[in-house]
Amino acid sequence: MDLTTFFEESTAARSVEDASLLFKRALGDMGFDRMMYSALQAHRLSEQVCMISTYPDNWLEYYVSSDYMTLDPLRRYGQLQRTAFSWDMLSERYRFSRIEKKVMGEARDARLYDGAAVPLHGPGGELVGLAVASSEPNADTRRLLPQLNLITQQFHAVYNTLVETPAEPAPPSLSSREREVLQWAARGKSNWVIGELLHISEHGVDYHFRNILRKLEADSRITAVVKGLYYGVISV
Repeated sequence: MDLTTFFEESTAARSVEDASLLFKRALGDMGFDRMMYSALQAHRLSEQVCMISTYPDNWLEYYVSSDYMTLDPLRRYGQLQRTAFSWDMLSERYRFSRIEKKVMGEARDARLYDGAAVPLHGPGGELVGLAVASSEPNADTRRLLPQLNLITQQFHAVYNTLVETPAEPAPPSLSSREREVLQWAARGKSNWVIGELLHISEHGVDYHFRNILRKLEADSRITAVVKGLYYGVISV
């Protein structure tokens, strides 16, 4: 999948599930059939450490039971990075301890090859990470890092938007008379003129406007008109 297609289709995604499937397909096309998108610290959108994963279940169970979350060099050193990196690049930059080398060696024994990661730093100390690998040692990881970084940043933005976006509020329920009053107000008519047009008293128009302001949670005629247009209860 080329970058343009991924950006267009992911932007059009209407659910986390749709965006995740597209992301997994894009990673698979790059040779990465194993991935984990997880909150590493202080992430406001998920109480779960792991949000999306295609890692082998037996490896994840072993990883957690062995307390590798506190020993994994990818977690320790990855937070110091600002862009995508391959696992072997990390081992070149830092001197791994014996136990850290053991973690990485056992990951390879679990058929997690050609690994890479993308750190995603956010406000308030948030840190989300993507780790990818191949079940077959054939990915040209370093060459793919720029593309991996781009699609991960895009997916992360889409994920945040889909999770954060609240349900669209239902339009306020105005009576037909209230809609008429607000519609004429939008056209600049005074309460007296609106009363003449609708054949009701000016006091009647005042009564309807008080109800309109309450229902639209507006503090003025202008705010009420703006909100009425926004919700589609009146038109220009």
